[in-house]
Amino acid sequence: MKPALSQVSEAARAYLAKHMTGGALHIVLDDGNVEDDHVAWCEGYAAGQGDEEGKRLAAALRLLTEAQRRALYLADWHVPDAEQLDLARGNPDEELAQDDGDRTCDCDALEAEVARRGRLIEEQERDLDRLRSRVAELEGRC
Repeated sequence: MKPALSQVSEAARAYLAKHMTGGALHIVLDDGNVEDDHVAWCEGYAAGQGDEEGKRLAAALRLLTEAQRRALYLADWHVPDAEQLDLARGNPDEELAQDDGDRTCDCDALEAEVARRGRLIEEQERDLDRLRSRVAELEGRC
């Protein structure tokens, strides 16, 4: 019997709360590698580490389709990294804006890149909203 998406999502969020970078399931929960072989590898790794919670979570994830895992990753688990957030806020790393002596700073190009990345993040947020709605719709059918 397949677990409900909401149950797996809650279990993953609880696991992430204890293991900020995804613990034994890092490549799935933190990096978004939701393919079957990645989840199976994580299950074996968790078992080898004595991480029973991680092993149970990986086993539950294996029962989902790859599409379901991808939707959960994008809707519930994925947190943009600090660089994405800084760029979206218009605060690129000082390092990017400083002249390192080997090259000069092209502020116009940097501002254009910040704007481009901000638009990408906005698009990702819209995609996440659509995926969340789709997950809720699918859960309603089960």
